[in-house]
Amino acid sequence: MSDITPQQLSEIVQQDQQWLEENYEELSQNYSGETVAIEGKKIVAVGDDAVEDYCFCDQPENSSGPLILSFPSQKQQ
Repeated sequence: MSDITPQQLSEIVQQDQQWLEENYEELSQNYSGETVAIEGKKIVAVGDDAVEDYCFCDQPENSSGPLILSFPSQKQQ
Protein backbone atom coordinates (compact mmCIF):
# COMPACT_ATOMS: atom_id res chain seq x y z
CA MET A 1 0.00 0.00 0.00
CA SER A 2 1.23 3.46 -0.86
CA ASP A 3 2.23 5.93 1.82
CA ILE A 4 1.18 8.84 -0.37
CA THR A 5 -1.33 11.28 1.11
CA PRO A 6 -4.36 12.54 -0.78
CA GLN A 7 -2.77 16.01 -0.99
CA GLN A 8 0.47 14.57 -2.42
CA LEU A 9 -1.52 12.53 -4.91
CA SER A 10 -3.42 15.61 -6.02
CA GLU A 11 -0.19 17.57 -6.50
CA ILE A 12 1.41 14.77 -8.55
CA VAL A 13 -1.64 14.42 -10.79
CA GLN A 14 -1.83 18.19 -11.28
CA GLN A 15 1.84 18.36 -12.28
CA ASP A 16 1.45 15.57 -14.85
CA GLN A 17 -1.78 17.13 -16.14
CA GLN A 18 -0.07 20.52 -16.54
CA TRP A 19 2.86 18.90 -18.37
CA LEU A 20 0.39 17.12 -20.66
CA GLU A 21 -1.43 20.37 -21.43
CA GLU A 22 1.84 22.17 -22.19
CA ASN A 23 3.07 19.39 -24.49
CA TYR A 24 -0.19 18.08 -25.96
CA GLU A 25 0.31 19.23 -29.55
CA GLU A 26 3.77 17.70 -29.86
CA LEU A 27 2.72 14.52 -28.08
CA SER A 28 -0.40 14.08 -30.21
CA GLN A 29 1.73 14.31 -33.36
CA ASN A 30 4.48 12.00 -32.09
CA TYR A 31 2.11 9.42 -30.58
CA SER A 32 -0.82 9.57 -33.01
CA GLY A 33 -3.03 6.51 -32.54
CA GLU A 34 -1.00 5.32 -29.54
CA THR A 35 -1.73 4.79 -25.87
CA VAL A 36 0.85 6.34 -23.56
CA ALA A 37 1.57 6.34 -19.84
CA ILE A 38 2.78 9.62 -18.34
CA GLU A 39 4.47 9.77 -14.96
CA GLY A 40 6.81 12.33 -13.48
CA LYS A 41 6.25 14.70 -16.40
CA LYS A 42 7.55 12.21 -18.97
CA ILE A 43 6.36 9.36 -21.19
CA VAL A 44 7.16 6.09 -19.42
CA ALA A 45 5.45 3.60 -21.75
CA VAL A 46 3.99 3.59 -25.27
CA GLY A 47 1.55 1.06 -26.73
CA ASP A 48 -1.20 -0.97 -25.12
CA ASP A 49 1.01 -3.87 -24.04
CA ALA A 50 3.81 -1.65 -22.73
CA VAL A 51 1.38 0.55 -20.80
CA GLU A 52 -0.33 -2.49 -19.30
CA ASP A 53 3.02 -4.02 -18.34
CA TYR A 54 4.15 -0.74 -16.77
CA CYS A 55 0.95 -0.43 -14.75
CA PHE A 56 1.25 -3.95 -13.37
CA CYS A 57 4.90 -3.71 -12.40
CA ASP A 58 5.88 -2.81 -8.85
CA GLN A 59 5.56 0.93 -8.37
CA PRO A 60 7.57 2.93 -5.82
CA GLU A 61 5.81 3.66 -2.54
CA ASN A 62 5.51 7.37 -3.36
CA SER A 63 4.06 6.74 -6.83
CA SER A 64 0.57 7.75 -7.83
CA GLY A 65 0.73 5.50 -10.87
CA PRO A 66 0.77 6.80 -14.43
CA LEU A 67 -1.68 9.05 -16.20
CA ILE A 68 -2.88 6.99 -19.20
CA LEU A 69 -4.01 8.61 -22.42
CA SER A 70 -4.88 7.35 -25.91
CA PHE A 71 -4.19 9.87 -28.64
CA PRO A 72 -6.53 9.79 -31.63
CA SER A 73 -4.99 8.83 -34.93
CA GLN A 74 -4.09 11.85 -37.08
CA LYS A 75 -5.36 9.89 -40.10
CA GLN A 76 -8.93 9.94 -38.74
CA GLN A 77 -9.15 13.72 -38.87
